[in-house]
Amino acid sequence: MRKLTEADRDLVLKYVLKEPEYNIFIIGDIENHGFDNDYQEIFMHEENSQIDCMLLRYRNHFVPYSHHEGFNSKAVFDQIKSYEKICDINGKADIVEKLIPYFPDFKRKTDYLSRLSKVSRLNTCADIDVKRLDPSFAGAVIDLYNNVDEFKDGYEGRTEEAAQETKFAMERGDLVFGVTADGVLLSVATATARNSRSAMIIGVCTLPEERGKGYASAVVSKLCESCLEEGMEFLCLFYDNPAAGRIYRRLGFAEMGRYMMLQNPRLN
Repeated sequence: MRKLTEADRDLVLKYVLKEPEYNIFIIGDIENHGFDNDYQEIFMHEENSQIDCMLLRYRNHFVPYSHHEGFNSKAVFDQIKSYEKICDINGKADIVEKLIPYFPDFKRKTDYLSRLSKVSRLNTCADIDVKRLDPSFAGAVIDLYNNVDEFKDGYEGRTEEAAQETKFAMERGDLVFGVTADGVLLSVATATARNSRSAMIIGVCTLPEERGKGYASAVVSKLCESCLEEGMEFLCLFYDNPAAGRIYRRLGFAEMGRYMMLQNPRLN
């Protein structure tokens, strides 16, 4: 695969904008981090002088994309395997599924990808005090994740590293909202890969003993409202359980399709 440079920006964006919802991470990371740094790279493979597929590397995370399911998966595999540390591979399920044979020991997680484009259906939950969190809360965010079963496996043994990554991301543009009480973070959600068109809502999490109080709905509502007021066309998120799906549908999210992640069991 050929490593791309700033000169390829328009080519890349034209290709991935065919399905912008599935490519928020690629679009956002290009706009926010560009092509010339040591923690992010973008590659392209061509077949018969036509773009066959692309691959984003952000630190130890990889996002493949192609317009068709018959892309050269071996080329993508060879590029990913050239790195010593692989945390996960994620993206449109139809594409990521083609890489499963190359990573048979990786854990598979399939989510539903949903989209929101109308702020009028959001519930701002004025009675709940939702605040924007600054980078000093990065450690508290990871502490919250470590106290929730659905999240803690991804941070076990790497709490300090994860806190540093979260702080860096917040300093570089990630928007984080949360609910606190007596100095404790109770609920949180993040808008990442923010770009001129969209953002991805991730890490929606509430302490188990604080659930059922409307905190998650309030935090996601406020976060989405803030992003859409910036002029973004749409927001996306993914979820894997019916309860979360009901919350997001009430807020106005509509299901788009499947999103898959292959997780390295030795690092997750």
